[in-house]
Amino acid sequence: MKIRKIRKSDFKEYVKLRENEAKNYSKVIGKKIEWPPKNIIRKEMKKAIQDRKNYILVMIDKDSLIAYLHGVIEGYSNNLCGYVNYIFVIDKFRKKGVARKLINEFLNILKKKKIKKIRLRVNLKNKPAIRFYKKLGFETSHYEMESRVK
Repeated sequence: MKIRKIRKSDFKEYVKLRENEAKNYSKVIGKKIEWPPKNIIRKEMKKAIQDRKNYILVMIDKDSLIAYLHGVIEGYSNNLCGYVNYIFVIDKFRKKGVARKLINEFLNILKKKKIKKIRLRVNLKNKPAIRFYKKLGFETSHYEMESRVK
């Protein structure tokens, strides 16, 4: 297995991963979600390939994409922070250190850029993810709340 930045040639496999993620995440939170259409995913990939603040790291096993991490660097000048937008590992490769390796690779990128903080959001219903992030040293820093506009 190896990690590398996403390439244009990964598009079809990346779309499959994103669709798989949507199905998985829908089960976790108990409601169906739609993932972005292909044109949005294509723009996301293009940005990650061209922009130095956007990253899509993919894990490859036997020439197939098995996981990805989408991260960004946000903030301004001396207050930059890494942010994990999405991370997904196909079922077959879960609990084998894949997600940890992806996060560590993103942390290495942040260290090289002298960025000292990383953040992410996780749904309260996603207990396995919360346990995983806590094992990696993440702590709850604030709660984000939402409500429907009536």
